[in-house]
Parts: sequence; C-alpha cells; structure tokens
Amino acid sequence: MIPGIDPKVDYVFKKLFGSESNVSLLLSLLDAVLKSPPEQRLVELEILNPFNDKETLDDKLSILDIKARDSLGRQYNVEMEMAGSRIYPQRVLYYWAVLHGQQLHEGDDYSVLKPTISINFLNSVLFPDVLEHHLSFQLRSFQ
Repeated sequence: MIPGIDPKVDYVFKKLFGSESNVSLLLSLLDAVLKSPPEQRLVELEILNPFNDKETLDDKLSILDIKARDSLGRQYNVEMEMAGSRIYPQRVLYYWAVLHGQQLHEGDDYSVLKPTISINFLNSVLFPDVLEHHLSFQLRSFQ
C-alpha cells in the first residue's frame, strides 16, 4: 500500500478488494469478517458487475461497492461507507433484498435461493448505544 492512500476511500476500497487481480484480498477479508473456521474458508470468488440493473424505468438504480459469488452460490455485497446516516440500515436492507431477489427467474422454485451476505464497513458510529464494533444481523421468522 502506498503511504498516504486511505483504503477507506471508495475508489481505493473498490480497487483493493473488488478487482479480479486482488480476489485473494477479498477472500481473506470475507473469511476474517465471517470468522470462518479453517475447513469452511472461502476458496473461490467470482467478482460480479456491481450494478443492480433496473427492470423498469422507474425502478431505483443501486450500485454496490463489491458484488461477488462464491463456489457454493452464496452472494456477497461488501460496502465501505465513510459516514453512516439514520437511513443507512434501510439502504443496507434494500441492497441485500435486491441482490437476494436477483437469484430467482421465472419458474424457479424458492428452494434454489442461496444465502446473501452483506458486509458493511462504516467509518463512523451508527449505533452510539452499542459498545461492540462487529455486529451481526440476521433475518428471522418468528412463529
């Protein structure tokens, strides 16, 4: 890394972790964040087009920092954000939902859905009342 270049800057982050030539860095980053045990470490990732294409003219366009898929079909959205805002959690959930929904095509059964994982690095405090720096959220069904 060249001294003075901040890896949190959007362009630098995408160049470091979102390019095919540096896919090993992204593998290591994901394993570190996910705390993968050695036998479950990621071995292969495909970097995908970061654009979530609009299906209709009035759909919201979203562009992810890094979009990838592993050899098991799990999808990843990795984002670097310099300043979180009060609406940031809704944006994260929206990006996750769009990416997750892109797996299915006409006639597909819902059982083919693979996990979609969003990892977000914030350079600011989003939840000031929470002491932890590494938070994990999951969608759950309450019955």
